[in-house]
Amino acid sequence: MAAIEKVKMNKLSPNPWNKGVTAQETFAHNLLEHSAVPTFVIDSRHRVIVWNKACEELTGMKTSEVLGRNNQWKPFYPKKRPVLADIVLEGSKEDLSHLYAKCVRSPLTPDGLQAEGWYESLNGMDRFLIFDAAPVRDNEGKIVAAIQTLRDITARKRAEDSLRTLSQAIEQTPMAIVITDREGTIEYVNPHFTKITGYSKDETIGKNPRIIKSGRQSREFYRELWETILSGNEWHGEFHNKRKNDELYWEDASISPVKNDAGEITHFVGVKEDISERKWAEEELKISHEQVQLLLESTAEAIYGISLLGRCTFANQACARLLGYKHPDELLDKHMHKLIHHKHKDGTPFPPEECRMNSIFRGEGAGCHVDDEVLWRADGTSFDAEYWAYPQRSGNHVVGGVVTFFDITERKRAEEQLHQARLYLSDKNRQLENERTLAHKVLEYILPQQFELPGFTTAIMFRPSDRIGGDFFDAWSDGDCTHFLIGDISGHSTSAALMMAVSKGIFRSLGYTMNDPVEIVTAANRMLCPMMLDSRMFLTLVYVLFDRRDNSLRVVSAGHNPVYHLDGSEIFTIDSTGPAIGWDEEDSWEPVCCRFDPGMLLFLYTDGLTEAKDSAGIEFGDKLLLELREFCSPEALVDGIIEAAEKFRNGAFEDDVTLFAIRREQL
Repeated sequence: MAAIEKVKMNKLSPNPWNKGVTAQETFAHNLLEHSAVPTFVIDSRHRVIVWNKACEELTGMKTSEVLGRNNQWKPFYPKKRPVLADIVLEGSKEDLSHLYAKCVRSPLTPDGLQAEGWYESLNGMDRFLIFDAAPVRDNEGKIVAAIQTLRDITARKRAEDSLRTLSQAIEQTPMAIVITDREGTIEYVNPHFTKITGYSKDETIGKNPRIIKSGRQSREFYRELWETILSGNEWHGEFHNKRKNDELYWEDASISPVKNDAGEITHFVGVKEDISERKWAEEELKISHEQVQLLLESTAEAIYGISLLGRCTFANQACARLLGYKHPDELLDKHMHKLIHHKHKDGTPFPPEECRMNSIFRGEGAGCHVDDEVLWRADGTSFDAEYWAYPQRSGNHVVGGVVTFFDITERKRAEEQLHQARLYLSDKNRQLENERTLAHKVLEYILPQQFELPGFTTAIMFRPSDRIGGDFFDAWSDGDCTHFLIGDISGHSTSAALMMAVSKGIFRSLGYTMNDPVEIVTAANRMLCPMMLDSRMFLTLVYVLFDRRDNSLRVVSAGHNPVYHLDGSEIFTIDSTGPAIGWDEEDSWEPVCCRFDPGMLLFLYTDGLTEAKDSAGIEFGDKLLLELREFCSPEALVDGIIEAAEKFRNGAFEDDVTLFAIRREQL
């Protein structure tokens, strides 16, 4: 009987010393039975003849439940199928991929098989097993049995899977990972490190991280880094490093020490993120903030922001100055209604719920424009103000507001003067002579013969063709800007003088709230067009705005004569740039810009000068150009030109004549 048959007989017999069973066979049986390796054996008819204790413990199936039966599959599979020993016993060479995730020839025996896989709820838990099965042959080489061993490598498999997952995570993470030894020599970098730096793994391993050092950070920076990590602590900070192509970039990095079981530092692990775009965005945001701040500080408009609670969130210098504070910081977090808007002009209380500034928080439209209220200064005085309040939104929600305002005291005074002038003219229009007398008085009041403007010397000559005329001129300073204008209303007598007064009042009123000559002329045109179209009149005008901050002139001419710009002996002509005022409300203009440095002169005049004719009907025209070079002061210039024109004309002028000369002085 073959050895396996004797083992089977011994297993079935309660006495291992049965007749026919040798001591050697008994020893072999006991060796299998008490082996620490889970093992079972099946005979040629696929019946279990050995199911050792280790196999019982692994599978949870007792020997008595399987011995002599062919149910060795039960602990592993939900329904009957061959186990690896069955396949070896049959000597099958078919593809086993439908039975095992992995099955190969045994590395231990030439005729054996090895398979592995996960087995759910095997004796109460999921296990990863390796099966090794080999045939048992008799003396003639015939397969008489098959032996199968089981190895539970669940812990190792899970550790390998965790290690593989960790390795894949490190390889695929969008963070750069660097591992160095204690001396800083690189032992590992992940693919993202090579992507960021441009250095391949072969170019990096064995090198020091200083290969990406840019030199933009101090020795003290690196000294503190090494002191931190060598003391066993994590370091976190930002590197300004350099890629292989010499491009600079920013990293946010954490470097941690790695210790062995004895607590000794053996390696360092660096985790880095390329934050270049974030740093650039922060820098652009900083620049943008500085530009906004510069814009706020350079504008003549007073601007402040308020929170939903009505407290100041920001203010510019113009705001502080107009409200009588030394610095905008004095306004921060102050309740602005209680500070500057708490009373009406007559001193009566101004309830917050009636404040039109606060209406922007009540969902009442997109904002408000108010010009009939006062604001209060730090010293307790008030001033007439024109303000605009707009809500600040984040998405669909109002999160605050912005208020801009001007001190319009002068404009109100001018409007009041204009109003009084209109009333005065209206009361005296019963008799033409009285009206003309009154118009002449108004003309003298509205058109002063000289201006006192800091930094300028001016000279004016006004010769109306009759007691009253349609020419007008004006000049005033408003902070860093100084305004000059000269105009000529078509027609003569009272109607022209009245329209002149209205026009002058409108321009001065607009000029106190605007610092753009194009906007001023455009707004005036829209206001004057209905009146001028009805009276069939129009206005030619030159509006000049000087900005002391950059020594610039912006000139807008509405169908008027050229402006002459004198720089020493050089004469430049600033030509007309647009239509006359009063023709079309939709007309537009463009400015002409140039410098106006100390010592330079401007000469403005109305067409009554150039259209003056001699006895032969020849116009005076541009002859004044020949005269301009001879004069160095505004007064001499005006006197010289008018004298030359009077000699040419040899008599009174047929039209109103106005000359206006301005010289910029050195402050």
